[in-house]
Amino acid sequence: MENERLEKEKLENERLEKEKLEKEKLEKEKLEKEKLEKEKLEKEEPNENEDFWDQAEKEFKELEKDYKIPEEKEKENEKIHNKKDKDIKSKPKWRVRKKEEKKKKKNFIYYALAVILIIIIFLSYNFYQNQQSEINYKMFVGDGDVMQEQGKFEDAIKKYDEALLLKSDGKEAISGKEESLKAIEKEKKRGEFEILIKIAEEFINEGEFSYYLAKENYRKARDLDFDNKLVYEKLDIINEKIEAAYLKYKNIGDKFANSDGRGKRVAQKYYKLAKKIKPNKK
Repeated sequence: MENERLEKEKLENERLEKEKLEKEKLEKEKLEKEKLEKEKLEKEEPNENEDFWDQAEKEFKELEKDYKIPEEKEKENEKIHNKKDKDIKSKPKWRVRKKEEKKKKKNFIYYALAVILIIIIFLSYNFYQNQQSEINYKMFVGDGDVMQEQGKFEDAIKKYDEALLLKSDGKEAISGKEESLKAIEKEKKRGEFEILIKIAEEFINEGEFSYYLAKENYRKARDLDFDNKLVYEKLDIINEKIEAAYLKYKNIGDKFANSDGRGKRVAQKYYKLAKKIKPNKK
């Protein structure tokens, strides 16, 4: 253990000695470097007796030169302005006026060209917008026509309305919309017509005392002006049935009318039945 400790101390001493030597070497190099720099600066410094005044005189000349250059430039500019003024004064007034007029004309031409260019751009843009609107208009009308053929009349009207927003006086869109509205009205009438015909037939099936109700529904169907041919056929048929039923009960009543008191009472019953067949007949 003792040997190890001694060995460590020895190594530590050697390391310290080595560091000390390196430090001394660095300080020595630093001193030498400073000495060399000092000598170099001493060589570069001007001699007090000779070089100092020469250098001062040289710097003064440089400053004088820098001062003279702006002065010379200012003089040159004055000369140029004086020359221009002389030229203007020496020229006749009509020449000056003519030159000014030429300048005004030139400016006017530039202004006119700019205005023309703006107008051309504006017209071109409007033309493009109109072309695009026409294309979109035709597209909406075409879509409306297709939907109308498919029986989608409400969707067709929407398309025609979109077309009319682009072209309010578009004949195709206006006529297409009118046709679709008529078709919707016709479909509505068809529904009402079919319901009235169906109700009338149900009254016929109930019996002869409901014939007049069937006739009223046929008349309502006729007022819709949907399928008048069918309605008039139905009305002819129901009128015949009503007339036949009415005459049947009336004729029986007539037979009993000339009888005694009991027969007259029977006649009145049959007249009442006939009245039910034609309630509006007096």
